Amino acid sequence: MFDKIEKKVHDIRREPEHIRMRYMWGALALSMSLIIFIWIMSMKTSFLQIQNDPDMHQSLDTLQEQIDTIKVPAQEEPVSIDDLLENPTKTQPEL
Repeated sequence: MFDKIEKKVHDIRREPEHIRMRYMWGALALSMSLIIFIWIMSMKTSFLQIQNDPDMHQSLDTLQEQIDTIKVPAQEEPVSIDDLLENPTKTQPEL
């Protein structure tokens, strides 16, 4: 089997460059198709596991509650660029 592959590679190396480029693009398309197929199947499996896992729903709800409870401090009016150019020592207060 390896002899056939080695012979095919040797035959391809003797071809003109435009033929070798066709082989290269074909191999690239085949490889990427395989990678994308495996990626899509793994995503499908992951989404099914998330959908069927009640603990995951609870974790997402808890995360949403934590996000909702975060309080953003009140911000004063931002300093304009003109003010900074006139008075470079003026800065925004720390948050």
